[in-house]
Amino acid sequence: MLQRLWQRSGLWAHVQASSAIFKRNLHGTQNTLHAPATKQICQLCGQQGHVSKGCTTPTTTNFHVDLRKERLLHIPVMVKEVLAALNPKAHEVFLDCTFGFGGHAREILLQSDSTRVLALDRDPAAYNVACEFAVASGGRVQPLHGRFSDVARLLEAAGVAPGSLAGVILDAGVSSPQLDDSLGPRGFSFQRMGPLDMRMDSSDSASVTAADIVNTADEAQLAHLLKAYGEEPHAKRIAEAVVATRRQFGPFATTTQLATTVELCLQGVNRKQKSTHPATRTFQALRVFVNDELNELEAGLHAAARYVRVGGAFVIITFHSLEARIAHRFKRSSRQRRHRHNDQAPDAAPVFEWQEEQTPSRREVAANARARSAALLAGIRVG
Repeated sequence: MLQRLWQRSGLWAHVQASSAIFKRNLHGTQNTLHAPATKQICQLCGQQGHVSKGCTTPTTTNFHVDLRKERLLHIPVMVKEVLAALNPKAHEVFLDCTFGFGGHAREILLQSDSTRVLALDRDPAAYNVACEFAVASGGRVQPLHGRFSDVARLLEAAGVAPGSLAGVILDAGVSSPQLDDSLGPRGFSFQRMGPLDMRMDSSDSASVTAADIVNTADEAQLAHLLKAYGEEPHAKRIAEAVVATRRQFGPFATTTQLATTVELCLQGVNRKQKSTHPATRTFQALRVFVNDELNELEAGLHAAARYVRVGGAFVIITFHSLEARIAHRFKRSSRQRRHRHNDQAPDAAPVFEWQEEQTPSRREVAANARARSAALLAGIRVG
C-alpha cells in the first residue's frame, strides 16, 4: 500500500531519517510514559527493578482502581451488548484486545468473583492501568503489552492454549482516554493542543510520527494517504494547503496548527458531513497510517479467533468504514470455512456463527456521543 509505495520511492527512508529533527520540535511536550518491563516488574507503576510492595512511583494515570465503584474512568461503548454476547461465568477467562482504561474488562470482572481477563494494549500507559487492575482484582487481570499482531506470541508466553478462552473482545481504533489525553498528550484529537505524534506506543523512538509524515510527504502522497486511510473527499485540496502552509511558515508541530489549516482550506466548501469537524478524516488518516491500524486489525482478528474455544464468543467493535470492511470480510471468511474439505485438520481455521450487526441505542448515543459510529459484530465459535 502507501508504505510500500514510499519504500520504493525512497521517501520512507527519508521520513525515518528526518524523524529526529521533528522530535526536537516536540521536545517540550513529548510523552515520557514507562515502557513495560521485561524482567522484574512493579504491578503498580509498570517499571522494572522493584516489586509492588513499597512502590512510591506515581502512576501515569494518578488513580487507584476500585472495581466496585460506580464511577467509571471512561464510558465503554455498548456494554450491555458486549456482556450479552460474552455471557461471562465463574472461572472463565477472556481476552480484551484493547484494554484502554479497562471499561469493558471491569464489567466482565464484575460478573463473577472468579472470572479472569487477559488485558492487551499496545499503549504503555494503558498497560500501567492494567497493572493497577491486576492489583485491585487480586490477580484476576493479567496485563499484556503488545499489538494485535502480537496476540499469538503473548498468549503462548502466558501459557494460554489455542481454543481455551471463553471469549474475546476486540474494540478497534483509538480509545477515549487517548482522545482525551488521559494517557499523555500525543495529538490524537484535533480539539486539544498537543504534539503531532499520534503513535499509540510513543516509547518506540524509531517509529514515525504524524509530524514526520505531514512535514515530508509531497502533495500527491498526502492526498493519497488522506483518501486511502481517511476517505477524505477533499484530500487533494487539503494536501495542497498543508504543503503550502509548511512551505510558508515552516514545519507543523502541533495538532492545532494542522486542524486550523484544514479548517481554513475547507471554508466555503460544500461538505456532506457538516456536523463533524473538517479535520476529522485528516486526523483519522494520519493515525491509522502511523499505527498501521488496518493491517494490525486484520492480523489480530485471525490470531485472536484461534484462541476462542468452541462455544465461546468473539465480539468485534468498529468505528469507521475501513475497520468495518475488514471485520465483515473476516466474518464472511469464518462462515465459509465450514464448507472446506480440510476443516478437520488440526490447524484448520475456526468457524463462527454470527449475529446481525448491532449499533448503539439512541439513549446510549445521547449519553455518549462517541458511541454514535460504533458497530458490533458478535459470533459464537462452532468449529
